[in-house]
Amino acid sequence: MAASSRLLAVAAAVVAIGVGSFFAMDAWLKHKSFMFTTEEIGAIARASLQCEPCRGDPQRMMANITAELSRRYPGYIDEEDWIFMRAGGWMGAFKLL
Repeated sequence: MAASSRLLAVAAAVVAIGVGSFFAMDAWLKHKSFMFTTEEIGAIARASLQCEPCRGDPQRMMANITAELSRRYPGYIDEEDWIFMRAGGWMGAFKLL
């Protein structure tokens, strides 16, 4: 009987910590401010897609996007290399800014 009550106490503690963490994260995210807006990032990306010298050259497009973000947000954008990944049968590439 002592083992089952101990297991119940541990399960209750895990649930309490999980629920508390969820509400803490939810409250933090509600009051978090973001530097970029989706509209702004979308406008920069669309402008880069329409840039005539960039057409068909993803590296040039990303260089254009990175340069524009660096111009708007100096000191916040790091120009890193592309990261390639393969997982679950698909392959993707992304660039961390």
